[in-house]
Amino acid sequence: MPEVEFRSAYKGIAYKVPGTDKVARFQNGKLVTEDKQVIACLRKHDDYGTTLTEVGKAKGALTPGVVFCPVEDCKKVFKTEQELADHLAAEHPDHSPAK
Repeated sequence: MPEVEFRSAYKGIAYKVPGTDKVARFQNGKLVTEDKQVIACLRKHDDYGTTLTEVGKAKGALTPGVVFCPVEDCKKVFKTEQELADHLAAEHPDHSPAK
């Protein structure tokens, strides 16, 4: 199996692979693996598509439909534009389009 690259909004997060003693450890928000069990675990995880994304074949391509907060130093990731808008209004009112 070819290498698969994952990115996380959390720099040093680790995911335990159920039923094994394997742990998927991210370093600086990045993990590259060929391990089928690790890949399957990460793709099924609740974080997948939000704070956990998979880099596609095109360098730097992230999971479609993922929206990142544009505010510098904010690492939040959302599944919809509405979730981002709600976040901006609540957490970064100066950047909110509703201001």
